[in-house]
Amino acid sequence: MRESHKIRLLIAEDDPDNGFLLKFAFSTQGLDPILVSDGVAALESIERQRPDVLLTDIEMPEKDGITLIKEVREREDSQHLNHLPIMVMSGRADRLTDAKRAGAALCFSKPMADLASIVEKIKELIHGPLISDSLCDAV
Repeated sequence: MRESHKIRLLIAEDDPDNGFLLKFAFSTQGLDPILVSDGVAALESIERQRPDVLLTDIEMPEKDGITLIKEVREREDSQHLNHLPIMVMSGRADRLTDAKRAGAALCFSKPMADLASIVEKIKELIHGPLISDSLCDAV
């Protein structure tokens, strides 16, 4: 990926206020956020225009974040695609382990306080391996 390329971040968040805040916050950090309201719309968006990173909530209508992660991974494996870096956010820390098992690379508890640090982790996900072994611990 070229350095001048803005990182396309697909955000799956069912709460409109949280979604708007996340989209605005990540755009101020130089990312190109795309907002969808559930897992079904996220899968459609991934099929149409594969983002660089997916950030998904866990608790959503239509298709929850855990199911979304599993379906993304199944499609990638069946189509022999590189794995999309997936991050999870949740107000329920007990669900972060489920997200890790499903294939999430990074997990964050809501509310996400240190946005600059999260953006750095996104860049690490895209440009190289992360050093931490406990990436789905609450950040």
